[in-house]
Order: sequence, then structure tokens, then C-alpha cells
Amino acid sequence: MKGQKIEINVDPNTGTASGPNSVQFASYLGTLARDKISILVPHWKEVPQATKDLIWQDILEVYQIEDNAILAVREKAKAIQELNDAPHLLSRGGYDLLVTNYSKNELKRLKEEAIQYGASQDVVIDHPPLPPRHKLWVMARTKSSGQMTSKSANQIAEKIVSLDEQASQGSFPYRLISWPRRLVRHISSSKQTQDIPIIHRSKPRNDPICDLREASLTLTYGNPFKVIYLGSLFGVGAGDFVFYITFDDIRELIERQMLNISIIQFWMFYLNQKIEEHGYDDLYGFLEPQYTQKLGNKKEKAISYTSDRIKNSQKQIYLAPYIDQNHWKLLVLCPISNVAVWFCSLHHKPTMHVKHLVKR
Repeated sequence: MKGQKIEINVDPNTGTASGPNSVQFASYLGTLARDKISILVPHWKEVPQATKDLIWQDILEVYQIEDNAILAVREKAKAIQELNDAPHLLSRGGYDLLVTNYSKNELKRLKEEAIQYGASQDVVIDHPPLPPRHKLWVMARTKSSGQMTSKSANQIAEKIVSLDEQASQGSFPYRLISWPRRLVRHISSSKQTQDIPIIHRSKPRNDPICDLREASLTLTYGNPFKVIYLGSLFGVGAGDFVFYITFDDIRELIERQMLNISIIQFWMFYLNQKIEEHGYDDLYGFLEPQYTQKLGNKKEKAISYTSDRIKNSQKQIYLAPYIDQNHWKLLVLCPISNVAVWFCSLHHKPTMHVKHLVKR
């Protein structure tokens, strides 16, 4: 913009514009920010300094700001930057370049993996989804050596990874995988729940999926759906085994965001109904995923549960859903033939924890 510059008053202490041109100035800043800064950048602190300098130059070409105000704003920005104890490693390309490189590398990895497992060289791979904002934050502060840029960044990254892993399992912070029982004790004390009557092995219901579909029509946020069946299904006692399905569990399943453990439990409950209907009760058995997974369980406890379950129930085949690295796998055990089969859509190898379960 050429011509006479527009005068604007800026408070050196707060950095706030005032005067007759302040509204126009605010509108100009908004337009300038949209043009210069990616929408993926979560906060002004994350904007590269080079981009900030370019924005500042554009502002000074249009508006007349007193030198002392300019100096004060710069000093304040410098002071804020000095307090940043979790600096990023982004270049002038910022988060845009980070996302571009991530997508390119992820697409290459998926294609190589598909070719490795039998796909043709010209296989077409769907574009991978963009990483969530919290993952971008961690990536922007991870050095090529794998270390974080600072101690503070490392602490934040560890917390992000921990919460992300718990969220993918349907748990809440510090409640880990056993959240259904702990969580609902608090909710059920003040809110009503919809009960499914106890299912007796001699009288299986027709279709639990229909029950879930019908229940979801009236299910509201914070009002869990209660499922009751015999604990002997998983070998966790002779009494009733209770778990809860929340509104979010169903919504996240429909939107393909997350597969919570309650949905896995309900699916095994449904499979057991079908197995009983076809007379294969003595052939198939199930392992409860809360009791076998690594997170929240001691290794000895998981091994003991698996060993006791197989020894006491005497089934020929056991289906054991297992979660690791935020992804569900399926472990199939055939004790009689001493065979274990590992299913993973991402082709991850069994962890040492899984190998210990199988060896015992």
C-alpha cells in the first residue's frame, strides 16, 4: 500500500492499539495473520521468528507507530521468547512444511509396506490422515537423535504420549484401562442407567447388536449403558461381570475415531451368543482384554490369569483381543496343538509381554 501511513497509538506496556484507527488496525492484523500464518499453527508463540519479522515489516509499511512503542513491543516479545522453555525446530516453512514432509514420508512407508506384503509396484495408497495437533507439537520439538529440544519439552511430550495412549483405550487420566468400573461407580451414584437383564447361557438373547442400536437412540451423554453377563465367559469369577458403554464409545466407533475396550467386550459378548446358538460352546473361549494387556497390569498377574483361564476352561481355541501402541490386535491360542496365531493389520510383531503370555 502506497501513500501516507496511517497513525496508530500503541500502548508500550500492553501492546494494545487505541485511537480512531484501532478498529481498522485490528481488522488489518486479522487479514495479515490469515495470509501469513498457517491455520495449523496453534498459537502465536509457535510462529517462526522469520515470519513475525515479515509481518512486522508489512505493518510498518502501512501504519505509523512511534519508535518508543516499537521498541517496547519488541522488548516484550523478546522477554516472552526467553520464557519459552520448549522451543521448536521448525524452519521458515513452519508447520505447513512439517505436515507436508510427514504426509510424504508416511505415504512412502505405507506403500513400501504394502509392496513387502505382496502388492504390486504401482499400488495406489490412500493419502494418510493428517496428524493431530498434539502430535505435531511433539514432532516439532524432536531432534534427529530422537531427543527433545529441552527438559520441559520432554516432560510435556511424555505426558502427551501417556494421555494419548490412555484415550485410545477408552480410559481417562490416571484411571488406565480399568476405567469402565471405576468411572461408572461415580456416575451411577447420581444418574440412571439402562440395564440389560442377566444373560443365562441356557437362554441366549437373539441379537445384542440390535439391543445396542435401540439403546443408543435414547442414550445421552454421561448416561452409560449397562451390560451384565456371567463372569465365567472370561473366567473372572462365577458372579456377574458388568461393563458400561457410553455415548462417546458409540459415537467414536461410528466416526471411526477410536475403538474403545467396551465395544470389544460387547463384541465378544455377541460372538459368544452366536457360538452358543450353533453349539460350539466347548470349542471357543475368550480372554478378557483388561486382564491380559500390559498397561495397568503386572506381568505376573497377566500370565497367571492367562494360565488359569486355559487350565480351568479347557477350550480348544481362545480369542484374546490385545491393545498395544494404540492399536488393537488379535491373539488366537490353541493350547491342544500348542499353536499361537497373531493378527495385526499394521503388521506389528508381538511384544515381549505377549510372548510371555504365550510361553506360559
